[in-house]
Amino acid sequence: MEITLLASGSEKLRLDDHDGNIPWSHLNSFQEFLTERISGKNVIIGKKAFEIDFLKKLIHQAYAYPIIVAREEKFSLNSVQVVGFTEALDFLKINRVHTEVMVLGGTQTFKDALPYSNKVEYFQIDHNPRGLSEFPSSLKTDFKRVSLSPSSEVVEKDIFRIEIQKWLRKPGTKIM
Repeated sequence: MEITLLASGSEKLRLDDHDGNIPWSHLNSFQEFLTERISGKNVIIGKKAFEIDFLKKLIHQAYAYPIIVAREEKFSLNSVQVVGFTEALDFLKINRVHTEVMVLGGTQTFKDALPYSNKVEYFQIDHNPRGLSEFPSSLKTDFKRVSLSPSSEVVEKDIFRIEIQKWLRKPGTKIM
């Protein structure tokens, strides 16, 4: 099973400053980045991330198959719900035919998934507001950046510099 983390972040924008919403979700390039990668695939996503309207709508429109990691048992939806990341993997091994799994986060789901992942695709955006985003330090230890696609997008006279980075697990590093 190939597990890919789909992450996004900014050196200057923080999710905390935007009530948990993704401040760059309005960018066409970000929407295309996610849609191309999750369309018709299994998606493991944390409950808080799934509650972001933009991600919920995108998953539905892309005909993706969500598996929601909710740490409390009372949470319920019309999709598959599991308690932890490894339980999500077990469910996929037993019930799904797709061999590629996309992980959309949140923070704890990314931390749990990183040791199992083969690839990370990172949408980095830079703009003027303040703040810093964090990315796991083990990424640079266990993964090697194999491509970088720089571009930019203009929205209402604001220029956003965008990089899509692809990281692959280094040979010899352990996958759980």
